[in-house]
Amino acid sequence: MLKTITPIDNSIYVERKYATSKEIEDTLNTSKKIFPEWRNKSLAERKKILSKFVDLFLKNKNEIEDELCRQMGRPISQCGGEMNGFEERARYMIDKSEQALENIISKKNDEFDNFISKDPLGTIFIIAPWNYPYNTSVNSIVPSLLSGNTVILKHSS
Repeated sequence: MLKTITPIDNSIYVERKYATSKEIEDTLNTSKKIFPEWRNKSLAERKKILSKFVDLFLKNKNEIEDELCRQMGRPISQCGGEMNGFEERARYMIDKSEQALENIISKKNDEFDNFISKDPLGTIFIIAPWNYPYNTSVNSIVPSLLSGNTVILKHSS
């Protein structure tokens, strides 16, 4: 069992089972299976879905702040800053995604057609650091999903 000990009073806050090999394999297979469908959604559809995700995530702001406080020992008065940073970063990346995902033409003439194409790769595995778990993971999750990739997130122990 993986135990989270709260720095508030050194008690066990939560216990979680380690993932089994089968659960990991199932997660990888599900991500691989859903990738073509997600990849083929338009950028406008992905932006709409991710905007709704941000809205729903922030609806749980108080609960998430309490979890941060208890799991990390961060003063509750500082937890709102992480939520604000999460929202600001996510909405900025959603807003700028069309510009960021444009193909780049480096040379186009009678002989050459050189360009950089920004195509989805598949499943992106993200290991997010523990110190700002939402504020840092959003930097990888949102652009990966906007790009048409699927994501598996594993937070640092």
